[in-house]
Parts: sequence; C-alpha cells; structure tokens
Amino acid sequence: MSRSRQDEFSEAVKKAAFHRSGGRCENVNRAGERCPNPVERRGDKCRFNHRIAVFYGGKPVIENCEVLCLACDAVQTYLLDPQAMSKTRRIEKRKHGYRRKNYRPIPGGRGTRWKRKLGSKKHPFGKTVRRLRIPFKPPR
Repeated sequence: MSRSRQDEFSEAVKKAAFHRSGGRCENVNRAGERCPNPVERRGDKCRFNHRIAVFYGGKPVIENCEVLCLACDAVQTYLLDPQAMSKTRRIEKRKHGYRRKNYRPIPGGRGTRWKRKLGSKKHPFGKTVRRLRIPFKPPR
C-alpha cells in the first residue's frame, strides 16, 4: 500500500523528532530498554516511523513520529505491522458477520450440492427419487 504525500512527515516534524531522539534509535523492546543503535540524519541511515500506523488513522504529527534505525524499522515494517493489520481486518470481518466459505466440504455433508442416501438417488434437479424395489420375475 503506497502512502500519499499528506501521510508523510514534513521536514519540520522530522527535524524535531531527530532532535528529540538525541541521535539514537527510539525503539523500545519488551524489557523496556531502548535500542542502542545510533542513527544519522544524513543519507539513508534512519527512518521516520508512525507510532500509530496510517492504517489505523495515525496523523503525520510530532507526537506520532519516532526515529528508528534500519534494523528496527525492518522488523516494524515487514513483521509487526502486517500481522497487526491482518488481525484488525479479521476482527472487523467477524464483527460484521463475515464467514469464509468452506471450499472443501465433506462429501455428503451440508456444504455439498449432491447428497447420497441409502436406498435413494439424488436427482440432477435437486429432487430425491426413491428407487422402486420390484422383484424380478422371469416370464413363463
């Protein structure tokens, strides 16, 4: 999904976020420790990430901007964000009553069109026709 220009941070916001970070990555791990990697503003040594993703309505403001090193940005962008977005979509679909169709139903179960019952045969137009059991008597 490509972002529009209005979702990107302005230069003033990037400059303020970099000044706030003190030249270090702002990512915090589960233990509550900050990433020790230094970041540089020159070149392509740091990334400016949305704390609240644009997918969830995050705005391009200083409170929503964090400075990440390339390693932390890769984990966030390619591992954590897609998982969170997929989970959100699944929850929204479940909330609205969407259920995925069973593409491989059990033969003879409720999901199949053709059912076979003992002593009867399924008619191609959906009617069940009983087989008549007439004993065979050879002519005399």
